[in-house]
Amino acid sequence: MPKILCSLLFGLCSLSLYGQGEVVQGPFKIDGEKAIYFQRESNPDFPLGLYYDSGTKKTQVDKYEMDGDTPNVDTVFFMKIHNVKNVVVLISWHQLHQAESINGNTYQIYAYKYINDLLTLNDVIT
Repeated sequence: MPKILCSLLFGLCSLSLYGQGEVVQGPFKIDGEKAIYFQRESNPDFPLGLYYDSGTKKTQVDKYEMDGDTPNVDTVFFMKIHNVKNVVVLISWHQLHQAESINGNTYQIYAYKYINDLLTLNDVIT
């Protein structure tokens, strides 16, 4: 009986962790206790996600796809653009194409506007 109870307890603890990816960057405070962080995802096509934690609710803001390799967060910074707080993120992917003698990185800049406790994609910058 103790072995069954121990196995059941282990299973329930493992189940509570299922779906919670590893935080790879952050949390970064954006306003008071509100923060953003980047987390590994179980989706093989979109293995990295950006999350916003308002203190009462955690929501996925964006997800980054595979592009030859897994996406990596190279830098995160905050700046005002047109008097609006923005989160600017640089994502990179390693590229290796031996036939073309390519061995390097590709980069993409993403920007997110922070207005009224919401973090949304800034289409002008991204």
